[in-house]
Amino acid sequence: MEKASSFFESIVNDLGLGEAMHLQKIKDNWQRLFPPPMSLHTQPDWLKGSTLHINVDSHVWLQELHFYQGNILEKLCGYRVDAIRLRVGPVTVDVNETVNDNLAPLYINEDDRRFIDDTIAIIKDDALRATIKRTMQKAFSCPYKRGR
Repeated sequence: MEKASSFFESIVNDLGLGEAMHLQKIKDNWQRLFPPPMSLHTQPDWLKGSTLHINVDSHVWLQELHFYQGNILEKLCGYRVDAIRLRVGPVTVDVNETVNDNLAPLYINEDDRRFIDDTIAIIKDDALRATIKRTMQKAFSCPYKRGR
């Protein structure tokens, strides 16, 4: 007796939806496979056979990713992708998808906190001040970024 999953898979393939469903599975897991910053600059675009076409948002990222094609393929092998094609193209990022609620809290010493507050005190725009403050807090809380 044939398994139900293989039965449904054959129906999906007969309808010509196999690659579309396969591509959607890759898109759904893209953030997990390639965490930021890579997922912010790349997006799977279409799948033809076992070749995944990936849009990259800039020539700089395109050049960088050419060096990592082997690593990218390695992560995609579980999705039956045997080759990738990189090209500059549109990349849309859902900001809500990039937020990770499981991030560790930011730990900043008092001197760093005072420095951040003094630096942003001259900024009059509330939204800009908040953005710069968050950015500085993240930068100061990364132990590998500062020779501590």
